[in-house]
Amino acid sequence: MIEKMIVDLIKTKLFYAHFLQQMNRFETEKIETMGVSVTDRINLYYNPKFLETLSSKEKVACLEHEVLHLLCLHLFRGTDKDKLVFNIACDLAINPYIDHLPKSALMPKSFGFEEDKTAEWYYDQLVREKTALQKQLIKAKWSLLDEHGLWDESTGDRAFKEELVKRSIKLSLDETQDYGSIPGKIRETVEEFLETSKINWRSVLERFLIHATALKIRISRKRPNRRFEDLPGEKVEQKLKLLVGLDTSGSIQDALLGLFFSEIEKIKALGMQITVAECDSELGNVYPYRRRPKQVSGGGGTDFKPVFEYAQKSRPDCVVYLTDGYGSYPERSKIPTLWCLAPGGGFSGNFGRVLKLPEIKQN
Repeated sequence: MIEKMIVDLIKTKLFYAHFLQQMNRFETEKIETMGVSVTDRINLYYNPKFLETLSSKEKVACLEHEVLHLLCLHLFRGTDKDKLVFNIACDLAINPYIDHLPKSALMPKSFGFEEDKTAEWYYDQLVREKTALQKQLIKAKWSLLDEHGLWDESTGDRAFKEELVKRSIKLSLDETQDYGSIPGKIRETVEEFLETSKINWRSVLERFLIHATALKIRISRKRPNRRFEDLPGEKVEQKLKLLVGLDTSGSIQDALLGLFFSEIEKIKALGMQITVAECDSELGNVYPYRRRPKQVSGGGGTDFKPVFEYAQKSRPDCVVYLTDGYGSYPERSKIPTLWCLAPGGGFSGNFGRVLKLPEIKQN
């Protein structure tokens, strides 16, 4: 059923269809309608019995509804707000952009509001009258189209999870070139979101390894430069073998670990061949990176030497070490090394380059 709905979207809004195809899709009767969450993947849940009550156009409209929640990052923006009121506000912010929604869908005009406002704007208006709001919903038989409770799975490690959403959006836009499917007001939000990456890893790694070989860029007419259309594009010709040292000592809290994995995702997006070596005072799990693991090894003290001992055997092109910088350093290493320090981290080593990571977003 869900595949048929996505096929219907391909005919009208290719970006939406491509974006949905990247998601894990789960059929379940544990929820009443539909919903999305972000864990180590982007997940779409749907109750087939709910979908059977809808027309074909309403089904497609509900899929658009889920996509717009993700494009607007609604899953991450309401942790400090009243859940019911914020859930309603999020629907008011996106529903006017969707045709053929079920009649029970919430609209700004239902509450006497104008359209084209953010979820936060609607929230500020609604939160003052929460009791009256609940009575109004029951009386008018309006309802949320999906299960916003699933958004709770998306809390924690916000930087990593935002990066997953960002990569999926960018991939779908690059593949489909269907910018016109995204409503103008929301497109502004998406463009701003896609530009917030504070580290250009391609540029950093090119400069870092300019004398260390391995990374080759060749001109390609197949992928035009998106900023200057008359110029040819660039793409990686040869994969770079990176060993990413991941500090998993007791001083690395969940939010910081999420930030580390968000940076690994950005490097991965360049087509790099990445091996992750987890380490506290000892070498832990070592694995080719495909996606964030459900849990990591470690939790003890901090010693960076085991990663470099492993590097001597595996011979990567370079080591990128994600850490807060507090631990025991090796005296030296001949392998090009980039130390990526957490916000507030310190460095007392005597080799390699140092890069400070951006501050962790607070919500």
